[in-house]
Amino acid sequence: MIIERMFNQPSVIGAAMNALSLRNDVIQNNIANIDTVNFKKSEVFFEESLQKAVDNMSKTGEVDLSHVRPQVSRIHENFSQRLDSNNVDVDTEMAYLYQNGLKYETLAAGIMNYYKRINSVLLGR
Repeated sequence: MIIERMFNQPSVIGAAMNALSLRNDVIQNNIANIDTVNFKKSEVFFEESLQKAVDNMSKTGEVDLSHVRPQVSRIHENFSQRLDSNNVDVDTEMAYLYQNGLKYETLAAGIMNYYKRINSVLLGR
């Protein structure tokens, strides 16, 4: 049971990192289409389904990531500050890109530390 839980952490972090990578691509696509008439931005949603998988893991002891699928949704806002009906705000998207990058880097550092700890246990250091 302890061994199984020990190896669940990397899969959960990996699922989150994959979703954050997709979110990064979507944000970059939004920014790339800043001058496209009638373009509607997209967003990636995954946190809720990942949280449910983690909550179930604490109940069952196993992680089931089969239902954790990032959802890309086009945001059709009726309100647009622009005359060309494009709803991308470059300042907001750049802030999202920065925030997403920080989350990704934090998870990458966490997974590196996780494997360093396992390595030190296995080597007896």
